[in-house]
Amino acid sequence: HLGGDIAVLAIGGSISLILVDYLYQLGGKPFNYAELHGSVTAKRISHVLREILSSPQIKGLLIVGASTDYLRIDAVAEGIHTALKEIRPTYPIVLRVPGLGKEVAREILSGLRRTNMRVLEKATIKESVMTVMEKVYGHPA
Repeated sequence: HLGGDIAVLAIGGSISLILVDYLYQLGGKPFNYAELHGSVTAKRISHVLREILSSPQIKGLLIVGASTDYLRIDAVAEGIHTALKEIRPTYPIVLRVPGLGKEVAREILSGLRRTNMRVLEKATIKESVMTVMEKVYGHPA
């Protein structure tokens, strides 16, 4: 735990340091530092999210995946769906996970019917960080 209020989950490609660095550089406050490898299972994602999101100090969640040829975003979406159905957070969530299985992932995530979840399909990592900061703090970085 880093003491901030934006939870971070990075998936694949060693991008967690980039996410945390951007948050600090742009005036954000990361809550944690967490990264899972790109071949992660839905069960593992769900477990990690439940652990991270159990804190009452979280005001937002940023999930970013690296662009890799083996990242199955349908599995990522399934893990996110399972965790969020159980926890039901009310704070903003920004999700940017490129990879294989986009159509299935869209269908899984649409089942959440969340108005505070923003799915970014073609955003850069920095744009993803700026989006979650705008949603959490009410102003762009």
